[in-house]
Amino acid sequence: MPHIEEVEVRASKSQVIAFFADPLRFAGIVGHISISQMYDKELNKYLPMSQVKSPINKFKVIYFFGTPETKIYTNRGSMEGPIILPGGGIEYRGDSDDNKLIWKVTFLMDEKTRKLRIVIDAKQQFGFLDRLMGRDFKLEEHIAKEHIIPLLRIYLNSSSESTTITNSLNEVYRFKGDAREVLVKLRDVLNTVKYGGIIINGDSFNIISLISNGEIKRAKINNKEADSGEVLTYLLRAEGNVELIVYDVMIEEMIFESLRRKMIEVMS
Repeated sequence: MPHIEEVEVRASKSQVIAFFADPLRFAGIVGHISISQMYDKELNKYLPMSQVKSPINKFKVIYFFGTPETKIYTNRGSMEGPIILPGGGIEYRGDSDDNKLIWKVTFLMDEKTRKLRIVIDAKQQFGFLDRLMGRDFKLEEHIAKEHIIPLLRIYLNSSSESTTITNSLNEVYRFKGDAREVLVKLRDVLNTVKYGGIIINGDSFNIISLISNGEIKRAKINNKEADSGEVLTYLLRAEGNVELIVYDVMIEEMIFESLRRKMIEVMS
């Protein structure tokens, strides 16, 4: 059965997605994955990341297990992600080349309660893990409690002044692909970002747009005013490589922070 944890975090859904949308960060947090190669969809093969020109979120990885006091065991495999789920979740999945390890990690954020649900499903047949970590060792629980949750408490649950959201735009997602792929990703993004904006750069065009309540409200295509329907239609007709950049603004935090500063002015 999957291992499930719920953690309260001081962040919006889009910030949580942004935090886990970096596969290198995710691999580092999990602590047992090292990315070695990335898939190039044009060349149809895995390459070192420095050589990839048309990347997608598929990777060759090395799994490793052990402690500073024990022998380190390694195994080659693959990883895919981040995968944006309907409703705003995010998921990673992977396996080992010998199929002795199959795993999936899903993050589901409840915007109202600020609770993050972490679902980890892992099936492993490495006999050495029981010898290395103990007979009662549970890989799913270990990853959740010893790796993911401690990092969340440090980076997404701080109440310090430096982590307070201000009026700056926060980049939460970036994707490169053809126009049709970007259109699909844009529809997913509108389910996760409540307030913010997007920038879309193509070979011969650019689009900027506001997002309000998960909808495109105001847009410009090549510096000319456009509505949401025109943006979607334009992307359907566009050709070539396109980059989508998504920004989030926590409007409620902005208002609260502005009120706090005004209170200080009034009382001084």
